[in-house]
Amino acid sequence: MTTYTLQKPYTPALITAAATMFLAILTRPVEGSLLLPALVAMIAPNLRLRSWKPETYRALAVVGGLFVAGVVVTLLVNWGRYGSPLQSGYTQVSWGTPIWVGLPGVLVSPARGILWQFPLIVLAPLGLSTVWRSEHRLLAIVITGLTAALLLNTALWVPWWGAQSWGSRLFVPALPMVAVAAAIGTLSLGPGLRKWLPAALVLGGIAWALPGTVTNLLGGYASRYDGSTQSFALSGYPPVGAWRFVHHLGSQNPTDANGLDIAWIRLAQTTHNISIGVPIVLLALACFLALRSIRLERALVARSHVQPSARPEPT
Repeated sequence: MTTYTLQKPYTPALITAAATMFLAILTRPVEGSLLLPALVAMIAPNLRLRSWKPETYRALAVVGGLFVAGVVVTLLVNWGRYGSPLQSGYTQVSWGTPIWVGLPGVLVSPARGILWQFPLIVLAPLGLSTVWRSEHRLLAIVITGLTAALLLNTALWVPWWGAQSWGSRLFVPALPMVAVAAAIGTLSLGPGLRKWLPAALVLGGIAWALPGTVTNLLGGYASRYDGSTQSFALSGYPPVGAWRFVHHLGSQNPTDANGLDIAWIRLAQTTHNISIGVPIVLLALACFLALRSIRLERALVARSHVQPSARPEPT
């Protein structure tokens, strides 16, 4: 999706972007609304109204219309569910957390730090600087602005830690953009760093995510680290703290929260362990596909280094 296609009204790119914003508002009103200024900047990067073409106004009308529609539908849903358009179900709506508490908490606290949740984020500034130096400078500005807005929204929110959850869940909508910037940053690394740094950062992210994948959040971790002070505890780092609440591998009953929280293992008792074969087969298939992709990539790299044979000179 390019800036040019967004500047044309009724193109698939513009309709898709505007519809995505509409659905985002219905899902997360605050975060979804942040897409409006981003799309406006992409459609009309020149703030001088005299330079706008009629198609610019039509494109803005499409985006503005779906934005208003998203807000109206949200207010109607609130009215139907809670009796007031302005009541969203939250008992307290406030961005009153001191920045010196929320920002370090969101970035580096053991339980909620984005740096541990998605270590590749350290390569995002490098990727954004690369995009800035290209012809897509406006895209770098939009990604940086949206990421910064979501970061501040998370850091200043009263329960900045996201209550009973893994990591910094309120920043999750920004991760796709950050991942794109990090991927570009990976390509911008020198040959030496590129051999080991991205892989090390990925492994760090996997180590963080593994407990959240296989342990039950409600087994004790959620309540133990539900708070600002608790999020800064070193034991809140999931690879350290989450395993403490796993007392056995399988589930002793349907409501057991202290075993491994994998559906096939939870069903093992009722299926006489037959269900355990499903993740084993899936894991074997994943390993096979991973090896195939690695071999194909190596073959492509080797082929790209082979110089084409010189054509014989015509006699």
